[in-house]
Amino acid sequence: MEKYSKWRDAGTGVQPFLPPVSSSGAPIPVLAYKSLAYIVATFKLAVLVVIGIAYALVVALPETLLGWDSGLIPLLLKWPAVTLLRLALLFMGYINISTEVVSTKRGRMKSNPAIRPVKGDLVVANWTSYIDIIYLAFRFSPTYALPVHAPPALDPSKSVSLTGRQTGTGSSNIDLPSISAVPSSPLLGYVPVGLLTMINLTGHTPAHTFATRFSGKDVKLYSLKDLCDKAPGPVVLFPEGTTTNGRGLLRSSEGLFGTEGWEVPVRQRGVWVCWFKHPPPSEFSPSATLSIPDSSSSTNPLSHLFHSLLCTMATRSLTARWLHPDCSPSSGDFLPSEILGLNTGSSSAQNKSVSRSAGNMQNDVLAQCLTLIMLQLGRAKQIGMGWEDKTAFLDFWREKNRRIAKASSKTAESARLKKRR
Repeated sequence: MEKYSKWRDAGTGVQPFLPPVSSSGAPIPVLAYKSLAYIVATFKLAVLVVIGIAYALVVALPETLLGWDSGLIPLLLKWPAVTLLRLALLFMGYINISTEVVSTKRGRMKSNPAIRPVKGDLVVANWTSYIDIIYLAFRFSPTYALPVHAPPALDPSKSVSLTGRQTGTGSSNIDLPSISAVPSSPLLGYVPVGLLTMINLTGHTPAHTFATRFSGKDVKLYSLKDLCDKAPGPVVLFPEGTTTNGRGLLRSSEGLFGTEGWEVPVRQRGVWVCWFKHPPPSEFSPSATLSIPDSSSSTNPLSHLFHSLLCTMATRSLTARWLHPDCSPSSGDFLPSEILGLNTGSSSAQNKSVSRSAGNMQNDVLAQCLTLIMLQLGRAKQIGMGWEDKTAFLDFWREKNRRIAKASSKTAESARLKKRR
């Protein structure tokens, strides 16, 4: 779509924000199937609402009363949460979730290693859907690190790409080929949040979060290290700060790990890296990714849940690709040069782009290593844009929809006047 070409990454040709759609049309059998699916979806939505209310009363409310960092949370609330979340995934069609363990090193590695983040560990993953959040909550009962950024200094609508399309940008290419003209907004700190809050924020950007939840309020911010030290379980971090359609990895937030100096290898805690991959959509199974939030922030993502996840009678699939623990930045024999050396051999223009896109992360070796590892796990492309660019995209998307609705209303009103005459 030409109208959205401004937000197509010039280096890779990827549009990371538009929702994926199936390529075929909608013949009569599909329409009949969808009519039946809507009836089934209504029943499933009612059950999920009951599960959500039960989770809020049995898990979320006690967490609030005890405090997010209470050591009693894993003891008292883990199994009720696991039971309710597994039921929710089942009603959304996720009978079986595939887990793969991937090694980035050559040679024989320990087969079938346990993926068990514990208290104080950090889980780093891409973010495409609220399903990713529910899966992590079901598996590990984590605390989510919500980044709080200063409002963007410049108008994000002036976003442009600074480099043209490069060759060698296939799925195996892991260079950082292009950057955005929108400057990164400094990270102020993190706020620990629970599952329901993260689900509601899926698709939104830190700019929306700051404006609706933190602007003008006295909010206690934590560094990522403090958050990991105080949390009763592992801490989940989404470096992109917002969701995409899964076609690439956005630029990480500036100052991702603060100024505390995370040494590599990380010896104080385990670092676990995951890549979530959802299958492409079809006429019988819409995409589970949510790159654009619902128009109503308070009920997000109920509309997407009903029309995309529940309006299908097909089973869903999700693949969680985990980095082998022996290849993790917290492994004792981890060498940053082995990961950062993957960029050797790039053209001088691309190397300059890598340096510029890294920005303040030039000295943050851990952030660069995690970016490259995630690209390897997902066999994905690095997008030069960040959440600041998505903020501009969402503003444009909403304004366009408002104009369409206004034009439709005028057309309908004209038709009624003609009919009366």
